[in-house]
Amino acid sequence: MKTKKNFYTPLYWPFWILIFFFWCIAHLPYRFQMTLGKGLGLLLHRFAKRMKRIAQINLDLCFPELSIDERAQLLRKNFISVGKGIFETALAWWGSDEQLQRFATFHGEEYLNQSLAEGKGVIFLGGHFTSLELVGRLYAMRKPFAIVYREHKIPFVNFIMTRHYKKIYAELIERNNIRAALKRLKRGEIVWFTPDVDAGHFHNVFVPFFNVLASSVIATSRLAALTKAKVCPVYFFRQENDEGYEIKLQPPLTDFPTDDVEQDTARINKITEKAVRQYPDQYMWQYMRFKTRPEGEERFYKK
Repeated sequence: MKTKKNFYTPLYWPFWILIFFFWCIAHLPYRFQMTLGKGLGLLLHRFAKRMKRIAQINLDLCFPELSIDERAQLLRKNFISVGKGIFETALAWWGSDEQLQRFATFHGEEYLNQSLAEGKGVIFLGGHFTSLELVGRLYAMRKPFAIVYREHKIPFVNFIMTRHYKKIYAELIERNNIRAALKRLKRGEIVWFTPDVDAGHFHNVFVPFFNVLASSVIATSRLAALTKAKVCPVYFFRQENDEGYEIKLQPPLTDFPTDDVEQDTARINKITEKAVRQYPDQYMWQYMRFKTRPEGEERFYKK
């Protein structure tokens, strides 16, 4: 049984000061926030050695066709996007609806409305892009939905994160609580799922992601099979010159799921890859996507 921590003791006051700083930032003009985000990203690019090493390995694996200089430029742009994403998270958590509603352009909502009208649940198939937190808030302002999330390993961060998620989303579903996701989908509701994570050796298959075998989550196929829910990919990108966000809901996948879970999961990876290739600098390359290797394969992220 987990013991609840008291995050209001003096021990955590420095963290609350940092939270207050981000609250203040969230109320500054948007373009100024993005300028600060760019600066933070460049600082991370310069000093966050571990993050940089992981991202560099991922880019080397996924874009071997690029030259060394091209990958270096992509890495720098990616860290700028990461910096902006940090301030976008503050905006998602503390910005007002009035402040946010002008930022997004939505496409493809007719696919969602048609699926819901048929009484079908809908799985929003997302990816770990740097603007994920803000885009989730923007879409939740239009349609209520539940999210499948993973607890943060830092307790204070998890406390702050879940407190804001509860305000934004219809329900928080911890990633191992598949039963809650099934209930939502069977009731004809929406669940946002981002399966582009390393699945370890539990309920996984090894299928390609950017032509590299990746331990991949099989839950998308299983959820769709058990609930007859529609699976709609969601692409979202920060516009050039920081003018807002394009959020594109794709048509429901046809002939999905099949009886072949491995084939289904490979298809999901390919969909995410297609989205990433459009704006590769906006993907979270700092995550060890290829950490788990098939038996006998050498690890990529060795220290």
